[in-house]
Amino acid sequence: DVLNHHPYSVHFDVFSLGKNNTIKEVGSWHYPIYFDYLPAFHLAVVLKFPPWFGNATLDPCLENSCNNNSTCMPVFNQNHSYYCSCKSGYYGKDCSWYEPRCEHYCADNALCHIDKYDSHIRKANPSCLCTMGRFGARCYLKYDDCDSNPCLNNGTCLSTYDRSGEVSYICNCSVQFYGNECQNEKASVNVALNMTSELAALATVVQLYDIAIPSLMRLIQHQRVTYGFPSTITYNHPDAYAPYLGVLKVYEDLVRPVYFIMYLLHQSEINITTSPERCPHASSLLHTGEFIDK
Repeated sequence: DVLNHHPYSVHFDVFSLGKNNTIKEVGSWHYPIYFDYLPAFHLAVVLKFPPWFGNATLDPCLENSCNNNSTCMPVFNQNHSYYCSCKSGYYGKDCSWYEPRCEHYCADNALCHIDKYDSHIRKANPSCLCTMGRFGARCYLKYDDCDSNPCLNNGTCLSTYDRSGEVSYICNCSVQFYGNECQNEKASVNVALNMTSELAALATVVQLYDIAIPSLMRLIQHQRVTYGFPSTITYNHPDAYAPYLGVLKVYEDLVRPVYFIMYLLHQSEINITTSPERCPHASSLLHTGEFIDK
C-alpha cells in the first residue's frame, strides 16, 4: 500500500566519539520518500536534536521491545518513536542472524555492520564504520599527516579523508591567521565610531570595499548588518592589506538610507577613532530646475 505507507526512507544516523576513540550510536532522523515512483528525489532538511534529547526521563527507549541482539535508539524527528539497531555482527529481521566474521573483520574500535545478504554466494557482506583518523574497507589504514602538526599559529589540523592523497588535511585557522597552513596574518580593521550628531538608526549595514584598478569599481569584501548604530567595527581580513574603503549604510526609516564614509586608507592595519562623514544625496547637490545633459 504505497499510497498510505511509504516503504522507502532516508536515514541520517548520528554517532558520538567517546573516550579511547570509541564510537557510540546516538540515534537517527528518518524521512520518508513520498513519491518513490519518480526517477529522482531531492531532500533538503535541517537536522535538529529535539528538546527532550539528553533528558533520560523523556527518552522513547525507556519502554521498548528490542531484543538482546539489538539496542534501542531514538528517532529524533518522530515523537516517542524508536528503532532497534542491531549490535555488531547481527543483522536481518529482529537482528536474529549473526555473522561471526565481525569479531575480527574490522580494526579495533570500528563498528562492524552487515550491509546485505548476498543470496548468490549465501554470505553476508560486512562493512566497517571507522573511528577518527582511520580509513579503508576495514579501517586498518591510518591518516597520520596531522601527527606532524603542520598547522601554524594555533591552527587545528583536520584530515580530509581524501583517498587520492592530494589534499590529505586542511587547517582550521584561528581568527587572526589564514593560508593553507595558517602561515599568514590577517589584516585587521578596528574602528571606533564617534558620531557628532544623534542618529535614530533602526539598522546599520557595515560595508568594507577594495577598489579595482584601473576601473575604480568597488569590490565588497565584508558586509554585516547590526541593529541600531554600532559603536565599534572589528574585522580580520584574509589579505596583506585591509579593505580600502569603509562605508556605513544607516536606516533611520525604511525608505532611504543615509551613507557615511568611515575611512579611506591603504594599510595593513587600521586602528582608528573616526567621526564618519555623511555623504549627501545627489539630488541635494543640484539646484531646483537644473538638469544634466549627457
